[in-house]
Amino acid sequence: MATPFDALNAACVSTFGEPVVYQPLASDPLNPPAPVSISGIVLKESEEEKVLAGRYMRLFVKVADLPTQPQRGDTVTVRGGEYTVFQVFIDAYQGAYLSLRG
Repeated sequence: MATPFDALNAACVSTFGEPVVYQPLASDPLNPPAPVSISGIVLKESEEEKVLAGRYMRLFVKVADLPTQPQRGDTVTVRGGEYTVFQVFIDAYQGAYLSLRG
């Protein structure tokens, strides 16, 4: 059942999102899932960026835009850089906050 938050999430991603390529982790290396092009919102200044060396980023996406539930080990190409998902938080309204490490 659709909620008002579905429309709000869609409007936010449409307005503030940018193109990313999402590659789910292959459960079968001989038959990996195809990457998908979606939109996501890059969230500035994650806690990781403030305290850890390296390339870190947080990304908000709609779970409905992904072929599978996001999980640790998936990869995301954002702004030409490839990142690995190391933490996933899915809110009650099916928005996913992904912590990424490059």
